[in-house]
This record gives sequence, C-alpha cells and structure tokens, in this order.
Amino acid sequence: PKAVAVSPKASASASKQDRGLPVLPPSDPKVMQLITEGKKRFSKDRKQGADLLRLAARNGYLPAYMLLGQMAAEALDEELVIEALCALLSQEDAPKQLLPELLEQCAMQLAITLGDPKFEATVRKHSAELAKIKELYPIVGGAVRVHEAQPPPRRAAGARPSREADGGAAAEAA
Repeated sequence: PKAVAVSPKASASASKQDRGLPVLPPSDPKVMQLITEGKKRFSKDRKQGADLLRLAARNGYLPAYMLLGQMAAEALDEELVIEALCALLSQEDAPKQLLPELLEQCAMQLAITLGDPKFEATVRKHSAELAKIKELYPIVGGAVRVHEAQPPPRRAAGARPSREADGGAAAEAA
C-alpha cells in the first residue's frame, strides 16, 4: 500500500474523531470468524458471545480480551469487565500485541473498577491473575490491597453465604 502524507493538524483531528484502537485484526481466518461470531452473538446471548471471544484469545489473539471487556462495559457487566481485563493484563505476550499505553489504560480501568468494595469476592476469584498483574501494573496493586486490608464479610451464625460474598460457590454447591 502507498503511504499518504497527512498534515499533523489533519491527523490530530482524524485521531480525535476516529478514536479507533491501534489493534491489527487477527491474521488467522478461524480466529477472525470467532471474533465476528462473538461480536454478533454477544448482544443476544452474552455467555455464548463471551465464550467465542475467550476462545479467540486462547488461540493467540489477545486483543479479543480487550474487545470482550469493551463489550461487557457497554452492557454494564462489571464482573465480565474484570474477568476480561484480568485475563488480558496477566498475559506476558500482551505487550507484543497491544500498545503499552493501551495496556496501561486497561490497568487503570481495572484498578478503578476493583476499587469498589462490592468486588471483594471477584478479587479473591482472580487472585492468581491479580498477583501477576500487580507486578506488571502497580496501579492495580493499590485497588487489590484495599480488598486485602478489609476483613471478610461477617455472617450471622448458621446463615448461608450470599452469592456475592462467596463468588457464587454457595449457589453452585446447593
């Protein structure tokens, strides 16, 4: 392809309007199919769409986790946002596929989301990934430490744990 010279002013306004992510599409047609299908199905069947995007990421296309996180954020599914960002940021190869600035923004979003006390169970659920992420992105460490400093929620004697308090384990065990 031919390179086209663009004035700095034109490129600055284009980047403000575009706001597209500097992410290359997958080169593998099978992975591209997973991405396409995952995006299509997400709005109708979030679980199936998310599974297809996770599969694309596990097949080596890590930006699929970021796409999953964006779609989850648009759907106001904070738990899925946390899962997707943890999966992305804990991958050692992520900087090979995504710009460092983009990964830093993802880490900042994860830290902000994890700052909410209602995600204490989610922090425990993703503790192994978060341990790795804290080393790579120290900003996330502050949000995780907030949860670590808080004592676990207390229950009345004989009460069953709520779904939120135990990450859903009580409901699954029943």
